Amino acid sequence: MPLPEQLANQVRDIVGRERYLDSPTDTASYGYNSFPLHTEPAAVVLFEDRAQIERVVPILYAANVPMVIRGSGTNLAGNALAPTGGVVLSLERMKKVLEIDPVSLFARVEAGANVKAIQELAASHGLLFPPNPGNVDAVTVGGIIGCNSSGDLALGYGGTRDFVLGMEVVTGEGQVLKLGSRVRKDVTGYDLVRLFCGCEGTLGVVVEATVRFINKPEGEASVLAAFPEQQQGAEAALALLGAKLAPVALEYMDAPTTQAVEAAFKLGFPTGTGSSVLVKFHGSAEGVDSSAKRCAAVFERAGASWTRLALDGEPAEHVWRARHLAYPALARNCPTLYGEDIVVPIRHFPATVARFHELAIECGVPIALFAHAGDGHLHPCLLTNDADPAQRERSDRFIDAAVRHALALGGAITGEHGLGVHKTPYAHLQLGDHERAAMKRIKLAFDPKGLFNPMIFPVTGHPPNNPRRKGIEIV
Repeated sequence: MPLPEQLANQVRDIVGRERYLDSPTDTASYGYNSFPLHTEPAAVVLFEDRAQIERVVPILYAANVPMVIRGSGTNLAGNALAPTGGVVLSLERMKKVLEIDPVSLFARVEAGANVKAIQELAASHGLLFPPNPGNVDAVTVGGIIGCNSSGDLALGYGGTRDFVLGMEVVTGEGQVLKLGSRVRKDVTGYDLVRLFCGCEGTLGVVVEATVRFINKPEGEASVLAAFPEQQQGAEAALALLGAKLAPVALEYMDAPTTQAVEAAFKLGFPTGTGSSVLVKFHGSAEGVDSSAKRCAAVFERAGASWTRLALDGEPAEHVWRARHLAYPALARNCPTLYGEDIVVPIRHFPATVARFHELAIECGVPIALFAHAGDGHLHPCLLTNDADPAQRERSDRFIDAAVRHALALGGAITGEHGLGVHKTPYAHLQLGDHERAAMKRIKLAFDPKGLFNPMIFPVTGHPPNNPRRKGIEIV
């Protein structure tokens, strides 16, 4: 159902007719994220600058219109799906770099700026922007702030929140909150910057951010290893952490993932590889080469059947790009891919790899699994077909059991994808009544009407009209 015409005309007058979409043909693609669910937004607003947001948002808020903020729509938990009568606030066109200070190690950018472009901007000044989610070519700065994304370099550097110094946020009433500053050391008042990192667009519209850079390391080396058995790679990852070599990235792939990546990118894995591990070191040129050689020795003692080293100065980008694109490599093998996101304490990582494969057999759903092993952060991917209700039921059983397994070990139900519409039903399993109530009070302090992203925790009102799982048509 479109917005009332008078309200729609108010928005059109601000952004221009061509940037206000309300025809189902034009809005259809904005009802999708990378999570297999589809909703039907009432309208989409394509913003060009912050001034438009400051004028449009309070008009919609006063009219009690639910809103979701969207960048590139790549999120895997359904973090930016509009409910019935809801409007998508698209920041995809707001890509400007507003300021860069390579001496003070920061840049000020609009929320729709592409993360890969920011990484390249930093590199052009001899600097590094470490947040590095797998789909880095597509994701936006606002998107990684919303989910506190991290990626493979989180082991060495931390998540997105560790690289956001400040931000500007537009509230429902149109006020602009200027949070944080341009300096790393700032304890003035509550840390609202970190509160917004990971809030999934539930508190307001982040329109720009001041992101922190670090000096690019002098040297980089990588190690790639293959193991005959699934568990050998998982155990080898834990052994490497015990060797105190301080990798900045430590990634694991099981047999189905390794095979899919090999088919797509031809990395040279031996036939019959049961698991593989990728490692990256940063530091001095001599130090990273020494660490890589010692790492290879650890893997060989752990049973590696094949190792390859890319010492300092040798190319390894193709290897890491292949790992980053594991999702699309796997998606070629099934109609519907659920990319899960579960974290356990590191000591339990190998056992959890085994347990998830056991659960897949018990639930009757095939999976592929890759992981940020150094963080205990697992991405079991369900290779299924949502057009089949029986397969959907088996997938749901697997997810429920996997979530409960992680929580029983003291883990978390999401590490970087966020709750979204997918994990919101499980939030009560990790958060108690008092904790959820405290979070709801914070939510309503910033968004008293509960209109920003209302389908996800901590406010789950405004349900969608006839949401469809991908591959399913409702007639």
